[in-house]
Amino acid sequence: MAGSGGDLSCPQVAGPTEFGELVPVIAIFVMWPIIWITSGALLAAEALPLLLIGLLLGGWALLMRLRFDRDYIERTIGPFRQRVRLEALASIEFKQTGTRRSQGMLFVSDTQGHRVGIYVGRFSRAAEWSALLLDAAETTHASVQPRAHSILQRAVANADHDTNRHVTASHIP
Repeated sequence: MAGSGGDLSCPQVAGPTEFGELVPVIAIFVMWPIIWITSGALLAAEALPLLLIGLLLGGWALLMRLRFDRDYIERTIGPFRQRVRLEALASIEFKQTGTRRSQGMLFVSDTQGHRVGIYVGRFSRAAEWSALLLDAAETTHASVQPRAHSILQRAVANADHDTNRHVTASHIP
């Protein structure tokens, strides 16, 4: 498989690469006890909804994983899972989602109606799972939007470029 370096006979895990949500979450968790100490329990209790929002955002950022092997690709956030069988791949689409900072999402669907949303730029090992998706799309003749195709190809090409750069640098005396 072009650009893949792992053994895909066993499940692989790609973790998050961005933790931007954690900065405000940490701030909320630091400020809440300060509010309790300086202003009392009543004001701290009023701030509990902010603490809950912080807990949800922090959990979302820390628990998100992309699991993949030659048979499936799956996004998990804690106990919640979305899984697509690659031998039944139907389509890969791109949609711009979120704020301007967001790079959008790839939506991977299979013929059984399952769909996985993959946040572009948020998972490690992009070259491996991108190559896996491109190979599956070619094998199953799945519909792949041009923007989605270029995102996946770029991830594989970046890994190939990085590999070549490291190999060249290691041979310099």
